[in-house]
Amino acid sequence: MKRLLAGFALAVLSFPALSGSSTGKIGDMLITSDGVLLFTAGTHQSPGCPTPAWGVETKTAEGKSVMSVVLMAAATGKFVEVHGQGSGACIKDREKIDLIIVKP
Repeated sequence: MKRLLAGFALAVLSFPALSGSSTGKIGDMLITSDGVLLFTAGTHQSPGCPTPAWGVETKTAEGKSVMSVVLMAAATGKFVEVHGQGSGACIKDREKIDLIIVKP
């Protein structure tokens, strides 16, 4: 039983390592013809997808909200902290965003 609990705890605690993160200014940015915003923000740590960058589907309400935050941060030169969804959640080989924070 102790081994089972230890294995479960280890699996739960290691889950965040599957998602990437980055902190920095918005770098390269493009929107594809099918409405996907791709961008970089600092050095992508532990990327969960082949390309160390971020992807946002802009056709959803949530995606439009994230896109507006990314565009605002790029226009004002603010730093952002981005965290991915991990577990292979990729959009066009870029990691799907779970959380974005604009730094003051």
